[in-house]
Amino acid sequence: MQTVEQIQSNIEALPRAEYARLFHWLYEREAKEWNKEIENDASAGRLDFLMEEAKPNTAQRNLYEAYRNMAEDRVREAEALEWAENTCEDLGHEEG
Repeated sequence: MQTVEQIQSNIEALPRAEYARLFHWLYEREAKEWNKEIENDASAGRLDFLMEEAKPNTAQRNLYEAYRNMAEDRVREAEALEWAENTCEDLGHEEG
């Protein structure tokens, strides 16, 4: 088996394209391992605290969206009322 130093030396001697392939392979391998660890931690309940921390943020975001939608509805309602009043005034002027 090669030592780490020998492996490092071999990597440094690689052409750019081969280095990129190796880098991509190592990146994908690490990502798979990380995902496996996360899945195991989640299954074991070790990440439940994250869900608890996220709940207030989710509720706050939902509340913000509800308030924003209400404000938009009020703006639309005010615009509709103004349009109706102006239309009624215009109709009144036409009759007179």
